[in-house]
Order: sequence, then C-alpha cells, then structure tokens
Amino acid sequence: MEFENGKLLAYGKLQANPGCVILIMAWAFHEQGHRAEAAEAFDLAAVQARLLGEGQLEAFEVSTRFYEIGSAQGLADTNAYLGSR
Repeated sequence: MEFENGKLLAYGKLQANPGCVILIMAWAFHEQGHRAEAAEAFDLAAVQARLLGEGQLEAFEVSTRFYEIGSAQGLADTNAYLGSR
C-alpha cells in the first residue's frame, strides 16, 4: 500500500497495511459486472484494482483496531468487544 499526500497510489492484497481500512460502496460491484447477491465467487482484488486505476479507491489509516465480521474469529472478537462496552 502506498500513500502520498493522503492519496492511495498503490494497493495489493499481499501488501495490505493492517492500519488501513478500505470500504467499498455497492455501486462498485454493479459496475464491475458483479452483483452483491451473485452466487459465484470473485476476487475482491479485481474490484479494488479497477477502482484504483480509475482513481476511485481511497483508504483511511486508523490507529485503533478495526473490528471485522468477515470471519468466525472476527465475529467473536467483535461480539466480545461490543459486549464489554
């Protein structure tokens, strides 16, 4: 991941920065030819590469943990965090 003056210049899933969160709007999937409810799997990196090439991919560096729910462990961690608040 490469930033310059707050702009994301390069991104690859193998160079991901653990201090960075990327949010992708639903329209990005429709323009890619994929629908969020599609039964077939696709690589999110293809969507991210297209958005980066179009100057549409942005990232926000964070200094605290981002709680994700995309895995069983992430969901458990998020539930524990929310339950402790």
